[in-house]
Amino acid sequence: MKFRTEINIKPPHFFLSHQQKIVSLGSCFADTIGEKLKENKFNILKNPFGNLFHPIALTKIIDFGINPDKKYQKMHINRDNIWLNYYFHSDISADTIENLENIIDEKINVIHQFIQKIDVLMLTFGTAFIYEHIENQEIVSNCHKQNPNIFQKKLLSIEEITTNFEKTYLSLQKINPNLKIILTLSPVRHSKEDLASDHLSKSILRVATHLISEKYKENIYYFPAFEILNDDLRDYRFYADDLIHPNSQAQNYIWEKFKTIFFDTSTQKIMADWQKIYQNIQHKPRNKNNPDYHIFIEKIKKDLEKINALIDVEDEIGSLLSF
Repeated sequence: MKFRTEINIKPPHFFLSHQQKIVSLGSCFADTIGEKLKENKFNILKNPFGNLFHPIALTKIIDFGINPDKKYQKMHINRDNIWLNYYFHSDISADTIENLENIIDEKINVIHQFIQKIDVLMLTFGTAFIYEHIENQEIVSNCHKQNPNIFQKKLLSIEEITTNFEKTYLSLQKINPNLKIILTLSPVRHSKEDLASDHLSKSILRVATHLISEKYKENIYYFPAFEILNDDLRDYRFYADDLIHPNSQAQNYIWEKFKTIFFDTSTQKIMADWQKIYQNIQHKPRNKNNPDYHIFIEKIKKDLEKINALIDVEDEIGSLLSF
C-alpha cells in the first residue's frame, strides 16, 4: 500500500562537481540549496545581491553582470537616513549614496568576473507578481516599504517571462557558450498574496520554466523542488512554524533528491569523505592536553591535506596548523 506520491525526477544532461564555478540567485530557496553546496565545499557564489523573487529582478542582475555599467543609479532612494536601491535587496544599504554605490559596484564586479567563467547558474523563481514604479515605469526588485501608491502591481504573463529570459540567456551564451542553467520554482508560498493568487503566480512560473527548459534542453534543466514539497511530502509536518517555509527535514529531503541526480559517484564520495572530516573537526575535547587528542588532530590534518587536492580546505588546514 502506498501512502505518498514519490516524484520520478528526470535526470539532467550534466553533473555538478567541485571543479566547477557555480552561481545561485533567486528567492530564499536559492539560499537553501546554495548553502548546502557551500557546506560541501563547492565553489559557489550565493545570492550576492540578497533574495530576489521575480524573474525580471533576476535577469536584471545577470544583465548588470554581463554589462557592468551604472544603469542602477536612477533607482536610489533614502529611507530613514539609509540609502537603498530599488533593484536590490534591503541588505544592500549605506549611510551615503557614495558608499551605497561602492557596495553595489563591488558586487556587480564580482558577479561580472564570475559570469565570464561560471559553469552552472542556478535560478529560483518565487513569484510572477511584480511592482512597477509609476513615475519612471521601472520594475523594481524590492519596494523597500515605500508608499504602495507609487507602485502599480502587475502579474507577468508567460510570454513576458520567457521573452525576457531568452534575451538574457542569449547574451550569456555569447560570452559563456558552455554555461548550464538549473531552474527551480520556490516551494515557498507568498503569504502576502491570497492562496488563489499565489497558485496563479506559481502556475505561470511553472509553464514559463517548462517552455524555457524544453526549448534549450541541452543547457537548461528544471529541478522540481516545488513539486517535491507540495506533492511528494504534502504535509504540514514538513513546514516551519509559519506553515509557509519548508522545515529542515523537508530541506534535507529535497537536498538528497538534488544530490542523487546532480552528483556522480566520485563527487558523492568526496562529499562523504569531507563530511566525516568536518564532523571530526567539530569534536570538542574535554582535555586538549590529552596525548590522544594530539594524535586525533594529526590524523585530521593528514585527512585534510589529502582531500585538499580535490576540494579547497585551506582555511580548515590553517586553523588546525595553529593548534
